[in-house]
Amino acid sequence: MGSNRSDEGSKWLKHYCSDHQLLLAGEGDFSFTLCLAKAFASATNIVASSFDTHGCIKILWMVSSRMIRASGQIHVNHKTSHPYTKWNIEKLAEESFLKLMECSDFKKEDYTGYSNKRGDGNRCDKSFPLGRCSTFKFTHLRRKIGIAPSVSHCA
Repeated sequence: MGSNRSDEGSKWLKHYCSDHQLLLAGEGDFSFTLCLAKAFASATNIVASSFDTHGCIKILWMVSSRMIRASGQIHVNHKTSHPYTKWNIEKLAEESFLKLMECSDFKKEDYTGYSNKRGDGNRCDKSFPLGRCSTFKFTHLRRKIGIAPSVSHCA
């Protein structure tokens, strides 16, 4: 199951901390939000939405890239198999002045109580096979004159 660790009052579950300000999109039935809220014993640092379309992600990134602190991060849990690779997550992020810092496997079993569900359409509230998924972690793209940004790709 998920590993909870505590650093001076902070509560952690995998990549997420009770001290982080979290905006969760594509939440389906909000069970991921509930899982984090239970791990943190609070949800005062979490805003969640069930929007999950490609266009919404692009708009979300454009807005959030301007709102996060200089040291902030944007995490995207996303399928990494066909046809979802066509979303070009890394390219969309770069268009919003974000760069990939890290990419790691997403495992549903690390998040007790999480139940992946669709958030919209005629099959909303229906589960779907996760398949291969990753957590993409992005930060602000720092451009230096004459130096092209380097982005590592997640397979």
